Amino acid sequence: MENSKIKYKLKKSQKVKRLRISIHSDASVVVSAPFSMSQKTIEKFMREKSSWIKKSIDYYENKAIRLESFELTRGKREEIKEYITTRLEEINKVYNFDYNKVFIKNHKSRWGSCSSDRNLNFNYRIISLPQRLSDYIITHELCHISEMNHSRRFWDQVSRNIPDHLERRRELKKIIF
Repeated sequence: MENSKIKYKLKKSQKVKRLRISIHSDASVVVSAPFSMSQKTIEKFMREKSSWIKKSIDYYENKAIRLESFELTRGKREEIKEYITTRLEEINKVYNFDYNKVFIKNHKSRWGSCSSDRNLNFNYRIISLPQRLSDYIITHELCHISEMNHSRRFWDQVSRNIPDHLERRRELKKIIF
């Protein structure tokens, strides 16, 4: 569909309660709408949000840094896990947290996560980042072992090892995969 020269895919669902626009890293636009919403209402909303949509598309097309993709073979997964485990052990000397297992995953939209079972999950693409950024991700997830939120105490823990964590976080937000 096209509206003000913006192409978008419309997804209507009875589960959707309100109109939402998503801009994906490939610069595609998806509009999710309640099943009963009229096309006229959707188009009006798109017109109202057109400058934000164009700005977001421009970001993904021209300003974001796209990581090269590669096939995640069993051997590559083990290599990445070894790298992360080595860095994790080094970083954990600062904290001495007790974590459970480390998993390498193909996350679509996140760099890592920490489960309530103290398992640390990392996106396999972390291997493509400069070490200063991968160390930030590893530190971030490791700190979730003691603080399963993003409270002030959590960020204080992160800054014990990564004082410039805000700058590194901004750098990471520019990278898409």
